[in-house]
Amino acid sequence: MNSPTAFVATIITALNQLVTHKRGELNGTPESIVSRSPLQDGMFDELGISIENTVDANKMRITVQLSTQEYSVVELVEPRWTAEQLQQAFIPALRQAVYEWLDGQKGDAFWAHTVVVQFLYPAQFGPALQPHGILLQYVDEARQVALRQRIDDYLNKNLWQAKHPPKDLDVMFLLQHLVSPLLYPAIDAALVERACKTILELSKVSPKRLVQVRNTMLTTLKHWANKVFLPRYFDTVEPLYGASMFFSVVPDHDIGVRNKAAFAVEDQAAVELLAFIAVLILQYEPNYSRDTGMAYLQNAGELGYQRAYDLLKTGSGLIDAAYTTLRTDDVECVANDVQAQVKIKILREGAAAYAAALNFLSNVLEQGFPHSYQIRLSSKAKATFPVPKLGKGKTLQFFANAVQYPELYAELERYATTAMQEYEWYTDQENEYCAMPGSYAVFALALADGRYLPLLQRYLQQVDDEHQMVHQQFLKTLLEQRGMTAANSAIVVDGIGRVNGDFKAKVAPVFESAEALQLLLEQSRTLDNYALQTVLYFIWGSEAALRKVHKQAPEPQKALLGALLELSGE
Repeated sequence: MNSPTAFVATIITALNQLVTHKRGELNGTPESIVSRSPLQDGMFDELGISIENTVDANKMRITVQLSTQEYSVVELVEPRWTAEQLQQAFIPALRQAVYEWLDGQKGDAFWAHTVVVQFLYPAQFGPALQPHGILLQYVDEARQVALRQRIDDYLNKNLWQAKHPPKDLDVMFLLQHLVSPLLYPAIDAALVERACKTILELSKVSPKRLVQVRNTMLTTLKHWANKVFLPRYFDTVEPLYGASMFFSVVPDHDIGVRNKAAFAVEDQAAVELLAFIAVLILQYEPNYSRDTGMAYLQNAGELGYQRAYDLLKTGSGLIDAAYTTLRTDDVECVANDVQAQVKIKILREGAAAYAAALNFLSNVLEQGFPHSYQIRLSSKAKATFPVPKLGKGKTLQFFANAVQYPELYAELERYATTAMQEYEWYTDQENEYCAMPGSYAVFALALADGRYLPLLQRYLQQVDDEHQMVHQQFLKTLLEQRGMTAANSAIVVDGIGRVNGDFKAKVAPVFESAEALQLLLEQSRTLDNYALQTVLYFIWGSEAALRKVHKQAPEPQKALLGALLELSGE
């Protein structure tokens, strides 16, 4: 029979091997690594020890592991213990030995101020350690005090009094610390919110920097929500793809391990923070993340935070009200960034109403309103959009009405330039009718006036052609109405080369003239073979159809068509 002493010695040996190996893998000393940021306290804050059965009934596998590192040291121990041995002798001895082992490394930058040690084993060895299989938490209180002081100093110097944006690494560590229950048992939601808003404001000096800091901020805060806070009160489902889903709040009489009264006192601030994170997601993350933001608000509401439901009705409040509401004699506009909706009520039909609405849309988008949104229009006008087969929806109807006024082209161009953003969509269209914001304005302008072809070119270069199809219908309409010209040929051919490869526009009549074929041939020489095949399929619908046209064509069209066939390798 193994004694507790022999068991503990085996574990400590494995731990020493693990740490020695990991130190050898580091790109520098722990001290040099943590010096990258004044807010990085140490490298590792978790330690895992686990026992598994083996095919040999007399042996067990012991694994030790650092945080999420894949490397582990494995030792075999025999014979297999009984539940009584593990619970009454080995666990107490292991807890004491690991504590002393960590205490012997106190102050080492390899370890964080707090190290959580988890010990997992099969059910046959008795009940799991509670909570979460934790064997012990080793806390270096002096380092915690010093770190909290550094955080206070950093906030005062690098945020509250700063004029320049903070470093990305500092943002990550700052937010990790502020939401860490190990460092701050009572979360200060107001402080976290103020820090986030200040960081975003300071980072506006550079669009690239602003995007980067938003990503860092939301990655850190969502990790806290998903791994620390929500599991206290909600069941968790880990899907094969996408984010975790939280549902089925534990009944009020038994929220986690506490009662409802305790929840209201302890975690009210955390629920407020959850709602704030939801707003950040809805405002700044791509459209595919909206479900996560809305779920967070729903979770917060279920936990008794009424403002979460109010946010759904009124918006986040992060955008100044001067940009989210408008009322004139001609039009009323209200923008809700949480719902990603803009209500537009036309009080008096005319150019003035649509000009005001277009400027309202451009202004609110410039203030950070979600680019994936929809318009809820109230209007007596039912104009037809100049491009057919784009689906139905109030957003499309708004632009169909607006483009009836040529004097609004400047406002439409400004709106399109502001709204266009890859991977964002008008949310009242689905499937083959999905459209990047700005699509309808670009289509109407490019059809109406050749001056807007450069705008169309920028649009086609930015559009997500793997998930959008409406621009295919537009290009068909453009060719049918405007033909192939020296001004548009490069843009049109490049755009067709990017469309879905199985779209048959069948616009062959446009290319009956030698002039159109000559322009097509010149532009086709710039395409790779796949794009060229896509263009030819778009125009003629099939190889057989193209060969038939070639066979029957007069000169010089016959020679030009032959050159196209030769270029495509057909």
